[in-house]
Amino acid sequence: MGRELLSHWAPSDLAWREARIRRVRVPLAGYIPTGTIIPRACAVAYLPHIWGASALGRIRLPSVVTVHDLGCMECPADRASAPRPWTWVMEREVRALAHASRLVAVSDFTRTRLFEHVPGLIPGRVSVIHHGVSDSLLESASGNRARNRRALTAAIPGVRSRSRLMVYVGDEAPRKNIPLLLETLRSLKGRYPTLQLLKIGTALTASGRQRTLNHMKRLRLGPGRDVIFTETIPDPLLAICYRASDVYVSASLYEGFGLPPLEALASGLPVVATRRGAHVELLRHRAILVEPERSAMVAAVRCELEMPYRPRRVDSLRAEMGLYRWNRTAAAYTELFVSLARRSAGSGLGAAESRQTHRGGGRCGTEGIEGPEDPNGTDASEPGF
Repeated sequence: MGRELLSHWAPSDLAWREARIRRVRVPLAGYIPTGTIIPRACAVAYLPHIWGASALGRIRLPSVVTVHDLGCMECPADRASAPRPWTWVMEREVRALAHASRLVAVSDFTRTRLFEHVPGLIPGRVSVIHHGVSDSLLESASGNRARNRRALTAAIPGVRSRSRLMVYVGDEAPRKNIPLLLETLRSLKGRYPTLQLLKIGTALTASGRQRTLNHMKRLRLGPGRDVIFTETIPDPLLAICYRASDVYVSASLYEGFGLPPLEALASGLPVVATRRGAHVELLRHRAILVEPERSAMVAAVRCELEMPYRPRRVDSLRAEMGLYRWNRTAAAYTELFVSLARRSAGSGLGAAESRQTHRGGGRCGTEGIEGPEDPNGTDASEPGF
């Protein structure tokens, strides 16, 4: 997300500097934040996700944290499949969101859930700023569906040129409910024998992929034949995938935002999704929303597969998706950061602090702070952007 924001920022808006989070490695839990390293001339610290929030209590700069979802707290299946130490660390990070000056929720749904888990949170400290859809997906569709399908079959082995195609973009965490997608595919194969599912994105964990393969085996679905797996792909190819498919399907039980369905709609692809989480808020009349049950999902997907192409509806949906542009998202963040920087300058909180906590101060430079896992096990995190 941080790179998307930076790519849509006007150079005159804000000056960005890289920041780091100090951390220690804990067996089965990954890393625990222990402090921050923030360069000079910074007035606002920005954390693009929950991890690292506990380090914010040690700095005096105004801080902003983006909260994408609270699945680590609210999805029993995800919690059950994760090591208990990792769950403990994430609970600690969620509680530490109380240290942030402002929180940004990516949907009204996520904003509502924050008040259930962050002690002492008041409404004025939480803003809602939606994610954006890539500009390449909002551009006019390039070529017809047949031309896009030919390009897709050439780029991704296993996709048949004349088969019906369902597409899903995302990981295989328990909350994503992949078994329901597979059962829907199996049920529809009686009517559409060559129907395929194109699954785009990493599995997230090796155990997640194994669960998927085991379920496929029980349903007699073959990898590379009925289900095509591909990892993260560039936006131009993703646009082709959407435009060459027949329907986008999400069986997710929990979504804090749900960007891929919006990307699909922006590309003119009909969407079937579960009536859960932020799907209800963001998809509404734009997609078919159903309960996460096989009969309902099968009926909805079948309806879309048999529905003729509707250019007027497609054009209308594409116009609506123009509301979710990254430049609008960047503008909203800019307004928030600048207001905090001015408030900081007025209160004198921008003065440089000791190296133990942070080095800051200055006008309205903004920090990205990020802490992905380090395969070398060091205690210095990677830069945010």
